Amino acid sequence: MSLNNTGLVYDTLGEGQKALGYYGKRSPSYGRSVNRFGEAATLTNIGSVYDRLDEKQKALDYYEQASPSSGP
Repeated sequence: MSLNNTGLVYDTLGEGQKALGYYGKRSPSYGRSVNRFGEAATLTNIGSVYDRLDEKQKALDYYEQASPSSGP
């Protein structure tokens, strides 16, 4: 979770690209149900960065991945 937190700090400092770099290093256990909460938090944070970078479709894609269900 420390990579997620480091990404969050960079995002707060307005350095979205650096934040994305840290978020992109997320744990290989993500994608398995072992750490779904951590994965969802990271995917939501990535979506937030893309939202602030005005890349709305990418933001939506990450928000949807973070959602516990894939449909509305």
